[in-house]
Amino acid sequence: VGFLPCRIEELYQRLLTGFRLWRGAEGDERRWIEARILNDAGVLGHYVTDGSQPHHTTIHFNGWNASGAQQAPNPEEFSEERDFHARFESAFVSAHIRYNDVFFRVPSETRFLGTPDEVRGAIHSFLRDTHAEVVTLYRLEKTARFDPEGTPPPAHVEFTAERLAAGAAMLRDLWWSAWRDSARPPPER
Repeated sequence: VGFLPCRIEELYQRLLTGFRLWRGAEGDERRWIEARILNDAGVLGHYVTDGSQPHHTTIHFNGWNASGAQQAPNPEEFSEERDFHARFESAFVSAHIRYNDVFFRVPSETRFLGTPDEVRGAIHSFLRDTHAEVVTLYRLEKTARFDPEGTPPPAHVEFTAERLAAGAAMLRDLWWSAWRDSARPPPER
């Protein structure tokens, strides 16, 4: 996963700090901090949703042997097509995934993720859960391409919507946890 967990944690910490500063600010300073919070929350959204996409957690990020340098065994003869990543996360989603496909899969209960150390653990757990879906993604692609044209198999829509819902839930929980934890004074160093 490279730096993905570190970047998510860094942006979470920025959001937490921003909320903490916002609570004590007034006037123009408060409006400036709000703008920073919105920007950081949006950038965090990019990385968290990347973290819900299995291609972002593996060396097989764009076809089974996408890394080129390390030829991993491909015992199930998974796709090595170099357009798989974009086809799945952009073209397929744009063509076949609707708001309600995702909305109704997002758990209704918001989770408070806890202290910053517990948040770190939740981030790693989230990424491990996503990584556990790499083979499922490739097996689905093997049964029928994630094609933006035509009618997709229901399993493809369900899988994709589940991954998006996992990202949406994690993002919501990170935002909520940062807001809630910002009411607590920062730890003494």
